[in-house]
Amino acid sequence: MKESTKQLFRGINGWRHPLYFVHGYLYFTQYDRYVKLALMFLRRYIRVFPRGRWFFDYLIRGYHFKVLTGEQATQILSLDHEVMIDPDLAKRVIPFPVANRIILSQPDHIAVMDCPCRLEKGDKACLPINVCIAVGEPVVNFWLEHGQRLHARQITSAEAIDIVRSERARGHITCAWFKDATGGKTGVFCNCCSCCCAGMEAIRMSQRLKVEDPPHPGAPSGYSVNIDSDKCNGCGICSTCNFSAVLVEGGKMTVIDTKCMGCGICVERCPQGALSLVADDRKGVPLDIRMLEEIQAQDK
Repeated sequence: MKESTKQLFRGINGWRHPLYFVHGYLYFTQYDRYVKLALMFLRRYIRVFPRGRWFFDYLIRGYHFKVLTGEQATQILSLDHEVMIDPDLAKRVIPFPVANRIILSQPDHIAVMDCPCRLEKGDKACLPINVCIAVGEPVVNFWLEHGQRLHARQITSAEAIDIVRSERARGHITCAWFKDATGGKTGVFCNCCSCCCAGMEAIRMSQRLKVEDPPHPGAPSGYSVNIDSDKCNGCGICSTCNFSAVLVEGGKMTVIDTKCMGCGICVERCPQGALSLVADDRKGVPLDIRMLEEIQAQDK
């Protein structure tokens, strides 16, 4: 058994959660095939069971994401110390019953690998492919030892930040994924687009369920968009929102609050500087490491 496999077993607490370990091992060693099979199943499932929210509820319990702003992503990718946020505080940031631990061990260890969601799209995929980022152990070493087929490689903090900035310039959002496959803690950061991302497709599928209050696999960033109507000229650049939360009507931009996840892409792309992000309690607590550590220090 490779050393990274042993580390993953210990990191997931495999004796206590053997199924999480098996899931994590299969998930990361068969990343592209796993995503392809999962999407094939879900696409058929939604057609056969249009009211079957139980499976989506089960899936989302252990596989979900937190939207990050560009600043928050940069902050995480430049960490010089380990992070362990108190579970009660972490649950306010990641409001899911499973997989909500904000723990980053050896965050200066960073790797990148081909995105399985983009690989699933084949020739129609957004480029580049090599944009899925792992931060910290035991995931990074596991990727490096098992992910050669998907071109896993170690990168520096500066290289990781470069990838995020380039992807955001293309209109792709940054998400921290929390999975039972990683022991319920963060460590995988994706650069997601609405056309390729399996998580985004899961959102669209869940919204098609013929049920009240359909499940959602994502938590907003903690921010809403503020519009300076004097500066907005209705150019429409912001209308490429990944969550279809932006409308441009009558020469002005409006935001559908219930759809907006506070990713900040529209803010960054607005040529008029008419948009800004503002903290919004309705959107949850941000995954802002500095802020969370300050809150934690004050509570002690």
